[in-house]
Amino acid sequence: MTPKLSEHYEKRKPSAIRQAQITFSKREDKDQIKVINLAIGNVSLPMHPAMQSRLRALGTSESPFEGGIVKYTPSVGTDECRDAFLNIIHSEGFESDYLNCVVTDGGSQAMELMMLGVCGPNSSIPMLLLEPAYTNYIEFGKRLSIPIIAAKRTINDIGRFNELDFQKISNIIDTKKPNGLVVIPGDNPTGQFLNQE
Repeated sequence: MTPKLSEHYEKRKPSAIRQAQITFSKREDKDQIKVINLAIGNVSLPMHPAMQSRLRALGTSESPFEGGIVKYTPSVGTDECRDAFLNIIHSEGFESDYLNCVVTDGGSQAMELMMLGVCGPNSSIPMLLLEPAYTNYIEFGKRLSIPIIAAKRTINDIGRFNELDFQKISNIIDTKKPNGLVVIPGDNPTGQFLNQE
């Protein structure tokens, strides 16, 4: 019997960002070009100083990794980790006393869980993204059968997206009635900077 991929996998296409990386890796002159990789996360920015300190301390006697063993953690994450995330939210000026913090394997898993929790699978209720939208989130919507709508933006000649049009976003919310709005922080290549005014 010949193995056969599912129709879902047969129709999958690589994202333009990842395809560009693959294509670039095949160039003969790639070693002569300085590349700033903005494809996945904020890879060109330095880690937060606290994270750098933790990284340097991994082998010290105070570290839980001192013996070279990485133990499984509880499904919801450790109290220390959850408290750290809630403290970050609180330090930004938001109320965190009634938040339920769940630690996941990564941002993609968290986003998929959020989409299922907010819209549900096979939903007729959309999720609203602000462009530029991260390709994974669009693909999650397709896989989970959750409609994705986007607030369109244009990019100017110097490579910057135009400012967010809050009236346009409000109109989309009024007409399409999404169950959620995804706002990605400005330190991410797909993120948005929102002026607090």
